[in-house]
Amino acid sequence: MPLTRTVLKDALRRAEEQLPDPDAQTLKWFRETEEAVEAGMEAAIEDGAHGFYYVGAEHDDIHFELRAVRPFRNSMRVADRPAIFELERRHFLEERPVCVVLVDQHTMEVVRIRYGVEEARAEHDEDEHYKRSPRGRTAQERKVGGSAEGAVGGSDIIGGGHSYSTIDRQIEEERKRFAQEAADELESFLGPDDLIIVAGEVDSRSRLLNMLPETVRERASEHASMWIGLERSDIADKAVETAIEHQRALADGEAMRWLSGEYGERAVSGIEGVATASEQGRLGTLIFHEGAVDHYGDAVDARHYESPVDSAAVEELLWQAVEQSSPDCYFTGHDPILEQHEGVIGILRW
Repeated sequence: MPLTRTVLKDALRRAEEQLPDPDAQTLKWFRETEEAVEAGMEAAIEDGAHGFYYVGAEHDDIHFELRAVRPFRNSMRVADRPAIFELERRHFLEERPVCVVLVDQHTMEVVRIRYGVEEARAEHDEDEHYKRSPRGRTAQERKVGGSAEGAVGGSDIIGGGHSYSTIDRQIEEERKRFAQEAADELESFLGPDDLIIVAGEVDSRSRLLNMLPETVRERASEHASMWIGLERSDIADKAVETAIEHQRALADGEAMRWLSGEYGERAVSGIEGVATASEQGRLGTLIFHEGAVDHYGDAVDARHYESPVDSAAVEELLWQAVEQSSPDCYFTGHDPILEQHEGVIGILRW
């Protein structure tokens, strides 16, 4: 895409400016890398990918490519080790599975989506005949077995027929039975961490949710029937947006608890403090501000963003933490983390 190529050229130009006295061979490698990345991006776009990650080694005829369904934030790093901040950030934001449940009076379809990709699917479908209110048929049945309405001696009570209330009660019982069976199947399908989106008719949604255990309902949210009939890609996008919203709230909550003093002596902050805790193997949780590293925006806003803290040191800290202590990594937009703590805080295991 023209925008992507423009961003790439800008990033390479800035990287060249930061190199200490680059020789002709290094500059030649930069040019070749630019061509290789452009070709890789074009191939990824043709395959339907929206995210592309490239790692190349100077003077070595090796490189690594990763294609993703979802887009990355544009970034570039020239160093001994590749940038992984954006990979970890996207992993955190999109890792929570989301199960989208489309339900009506006689069918349920559920699909699990993670990282924008469908992982599993299940369906529960029954004959809709006994779940619709057959008012027209009942009116005809009222004429069977007795006098026609309006005739002398005619009666509204027809021998062998069914009253409205009886049929409605049977229909309601069938709907409840279907909802219970669908709820049982849904519960067996769900993973312990799945978020749940239930979309469809109001009565069908409510009936299904009421059949689920409270612990499952707590993970569910209801959406209008407008989800019915959406393209698969649109449903996947909405599911990922739900996951991102949840994960951002989770990270912001952890950051606010840290700032409130809840973690006491287990709280560490700043690049040096967190690095020391990582070296000791005591770092259990790592919380970064999303703006702690330089980047080039995204498809909506591709302007260059320069972090107010040491971007290279943050990248190295993430590498160090992953290798030394394997902490849980969170990414927050809570600004005090960036403004007061060099964009990174941590929670010790003990």
